Amino acid sequence: ADCDETGRVAWRAQPTLCAYLSSERGRREVVTSRRRVRELGCGLGVPGMLCWRLGAKEVELTDGNAGVVKDLELAIAENEARVGAARDGLGKITARELAWGSDGTMDWGEDGKWEMIVASDVVYSAASASGVLECVDRTLSLTDGLFVLAYVSRWPNVDRALYDAVVGMCFDSMSILLATLLRETSLEELSDC
Repeated sequence: ADCDETGRVAWRAQPTLCAYLSSERGRREVVTSRRRVRELGCGLGVPGMLCWRLGAKEVELTDGNAGVVKDLELAIAENEARVGAARDGLGKITARELAWGSDGTMDWGEDGKWEMIVASDVVYSAASASGVLECVDRTLSLTDGLFVLAYVSRWPNVDRALYDAVVGMCFDSMSILLATLLRETSLEELSDC
């Protein structure tokens, strides 16, 4: 874990998740609802920071690497300083260590607390598919919860494991193509965030 640098890289699906959050549909989910948002396996934390800047009520950036969490705390402090007085209009943002898919003794936080969970590039093996969805199942609000996963297909066996995990946990799912999001979002809207 001390040598794990995966959380210090912007992986391929992260821009897609940001495009969704910046789209009319994504903004509506974050802004209109003033959701409490958790980002799983956030690494650099860009999608979670975007949710915070868009106006989420509360954002929690999580990663399984303690060193990455320390980096996130510094990034949060820097971003709070950059927004200055506008900080008063923004919600709460924190970072914490969360290793989903661990041995089951992890402190998941409050069950059903998060109204929206976002993640990108967190499904990379058959085991990670069920681990991610177990965390979502335990911590997503049952009344109005929304899980947004940006996923890049890499290996057929992982695609199948993700499909089986979604079906096995009885999640409703919908696919949105990146091209659709890009038509809904202008570059000016992205630069405003």
